[in-house]
Amino acid sequence: MVYYDELIQRTREASLLASCGSLLSWDESTYMPRGGGLHRGEQMALLARLGHEMTSHPRVGELLSSLDLTALTELQAANVREIRRSYERAVKVPAALVEELARVTTNAQGAWRDAKKAGDFVLFRPHLERIVCLLREKADAIGHGGNRYDALLDEYEPGATADTITQLFAGLRSELVPLIQEIA
Repeated sequence: MVYYDELIQRTREASLLASCGSLLSWDESTYMPRGGGLHRGEQMALLARLGHEMTSHPRVGELLSSLDLTALTELQAANVREIRRSYERAVKVPAALVEELARVTTNAQGAWRDAKKAGDFVLFRPHLERIVCLLREKADAIGHGGNRYDALLDEYEPGATADTITQLFAGLRSELVPLIQEIA
């Protein structure tokens, strides 16, 4: 049980660090002064890198390998399954890419607000292009069966693919379009 306890402690610390990033992100959207975007981008990049290093640390892999899964409760086994899934994804993505993606997406928030306010997509376009480029790199690092979106989607909806999502929305479309026409 010592290995499990250490694994959970490491995971809690990484989650706590991620929650600090969430708080900074909330602050950016609500109270952060207008000129703070670049500094906030550096803060978010640092937190992302540190969290990634914690999640992908070799010791996490050692702990996962050392666990006797038969000695765990159902809840503990589920925790280990999810930690392993996060670990296996994290070790594939370079820390520098995680850091840059956090920096770029944070800095893009201000540009998006400005572009939206001005009704001028051109202000946001270079930021979006950079984000897409970085996400392609991330998907390639994780690996995919030919559809980069599958690698990215799996982070938020494990097991889902672009094909399953397309089928889901096709089914919704066939029901919703006539309903919306009837309502209109």
